[in-house]
Amino acid sequence: MDSVAAENLAAPVTLIAVIQQRKTLEYDDKIRSKLGTVVCLRDMGNGKSRLFFDDVKADKQENPISWEFDCFYTFTPELENAEIDFMNLTNERFQEIGEAVVARLLALNGRVK
Repeated sequence: MDSVAAENLAAPVTLIAVIQQRKTLEYDDKIRSKLGTVVCLRDMGNGKSRLFFDDVKADKQENPISWEFDCFYTFTPELENAEIDFMNLTNERFQEIGEAVVARLLALNGRVK
């Protein structure tokens, strides 16, 4: 792990910090997998929100791509709006979200080991 990644894990994450540290891709070949996962943030109306993960299928592999719903994958436990709005989730929660995304993408692409 490089020093920037280690620093990101140790420091609270803010949206501005994420944007400032993000590197711009020098070249996007516009090619994508035909299967993917989308995430949406749903306010549950009780001061909490959930992330919902759905699988999607692409009509082709080169942008512009139209994505179509395939099936429901999973959702997070309810998260306090104040925590998610300011990206103050625990490192463990952020890790769980990232693992859910990567695990699903591996499964969709037949790459589970």
